[in-house]
Amino acid sequence: MISKLKVEAEPPLWLTCRSGLIPFYNQFGFVDATGSGDLPPYFRRIRGLARVLMTLAGARQTLAVMVWPDQDKPDGSPPRGPARRSRS
Repeated sequence: MISKLKVEAEPPLWLTCRSGLIPFYNQFGFVDATGSGDLPPYFRRIRGLARVLMTLAGARQTLAVMVWPDQDKPDGSPPRGPARRSRS
């Protein structure tokens, strides 16, 4: 499914997951953008909400925001701008 999405979508391709799944998505070329100041507004809001809810629930993991970056960017940093939606 991930490979299919990568074929159909252009970078950047964003996703959210439990922080424990970061290594899983790394193998598909996604990088952790959670601490980046370049998160699109949607992901900043979701991450803030998730942080509050997970703290209240006593969760050990956090919400990670990951991106399959634009390979044309020389530094490989997460791209700026709105998240692109993939077709279902």
